Amino acid sequence: MATSRKQIVKLAENTMGHDIAIGDVHGNYSNLQAMLNKLAQNDRLIIVGDLSDRGAGSLDVIKACRNDNRVFVARGNHEDMCIDCIKNLESLIPNLQKLFEKNLVTPNSSQNEIEKYLQIFEDNLKKQYGRKATDAINEIRLHLINGGLWTVQLFLKELQDGKITLGKNKYSDDSDIKLVKDYFSQLPYVMTVEGKYPVNIVHANMPKTLTDKVIKEIADNPYSADNQLTQDEIKHATWARQQGSDIQIYAGGQLDGESRNAHSKLTLVGHNIFSEDTPENLTVRADTNTINLDNGSWYNNFVLVVNLTTGSCNFVGRDCDKVPDFYIQKAEEIVNHLNAYRMRLDQERALQQEVQPHHNTAAIVSAMLPSSDTAKEVLQTADFSQKQSNVQSDQVPAPSSQPQPQQQSQAQPSSMTPSSPQQESQEQTNKDINRPGL
Repeated sequence: MATSRKQIVKLAENTMGHDIAIGDVHGNYSNLQAMLNKLAQNDRLIIVGDLSDRGAGSLDVIKACRNDNRVFVARGNHEDMCIDCIKNLESLIPNLQKLFEKNLVTPNSSQNEIEKYLQIFEDNLKKQYGRKATDAINEIRLHLINGGLWTVQLFLKELQDGKITLGKNKYSDDSDIKLVKDYFSQLPYVMTVEGKYPVNIVHANMPKTLTDKVIKEIADNPYSADNQLTQDEIKHATWARQQGSDIQIYAGGQLDGESRNAHSKLTLVGHNIFSEDTPENLTVRADTNTINLDNGSWYNNFVLVVNLTTGSCNFVGRDCDKVPDFYIQKAEEIVNHLNAYRMRLDQERALQQEVQPHHNTAAIVSAMLPSSDTAKEVLQTADFSQKQSNVQSDQVPAPSSQPQPQQQSQAQPSSMTPSSPQQESQEQTNKDINRPGL
């Protein structure tokens, strides 16, 4: 499996703009473009991974993210599948060139045609290379069946056009396959965002071995040989599947180490689409303080947007005015959990200030905070009893600790980005913020 050059990346606090997070894009360029158009100059767009496949605009999505310094992407299973597919296609260049010579395959060949020749390659190559040949062909197949036909067709086109050749320097400077491979290869598996309300970003699920302490140690020394993720951790971070309240371990067994819990730093993930047809895929996993952002935006034509700076949530995309009630309710759950997390951190800071004169500060704070057994209950203290009855698809009200006067019940329009998020009071943060599209 391919590995990142820098597997965990630390993002400093954004004091000039807003941090916006979304789930899997999967080649829906229209959704991404709508999202980018809503960003202010100093905003950051944080994506939980899976930029490509399934949707029709994979290459456009990748180029847009690569060329916009406001975009930060975690590496998911589809990025890894794409890299592995390209590497294995490179090893088949002599075989593919023979198919071109006989006009048996073209850049427009269907998936069935490509799979037919992959089977022929496997039958011939495994006589010489054995299991290695089968594994290599299977990695190409895996990408194909998960929406990667565009990668294989693009590779064939560039091979036919002479942008890909045999030898040490396989690619021309204008090769899109090289661009995709290089960009995906440098993406981190985990991002940790610092600030007043810190969060972690990982594609599928945070391995329990990656506690907040371990993540910080690796982020501070990312190139240390001792700070590389294991293959089990990478597979869990990119492939773990939700099964109700449980997470399947894709690592050949339970990962050892201290578990993450409800008091861990908030983690944002995707990978497991939540919908009315997949009730087992929870939006909020309170026991590990995790929020799932994958609303299947590649086929829904609207993307769930979480503003981490304001603690608010809404939708962007072509069909953002047609969002079903199910997704609006899920957005409310996310805002509920997000603001409970922010409230807890505010309370912890207040307690720390109160006991500052004492010598044993840590012990006093620990005694005053809820135990891990009650952490889930703490994270569910906020509610939506005050939510408005006319929730719109482009604005999900955040919970407010105080009832609003009648004349202020409707949120007032504001500019895309306040002059400085640090100037916003907690009261303003918990109010409905009607930022167009965000």
